Amino acid sequence: MITKGGLNAVMRSLAIEYAKEHIRFNAVAPGVVDTPLHAEDSNDSLKTLSPMGSISRLRTLPTPSFI
Repeated sequence: MITKGGLNAVMRSLAIEYAKEHIRFNAVAPGVVDTPLHAEDSNDSLKTLSPMGSISRLRTLPTPSFI
């Protein structure tokens, strides 16, 4: 598993390395996702996992199929 910060660092490094060849890199790093891992967690505890303190703009947790 890699953190969002680690993923951003890898993407930035790859983008710089391959920029001369006009190759671009993108990544998707979702926040909290509604999976069995979080089935017993309350919304208040899930908010602590979000850097901005909110679950999402959608007001519900996204599911894996949404991503």
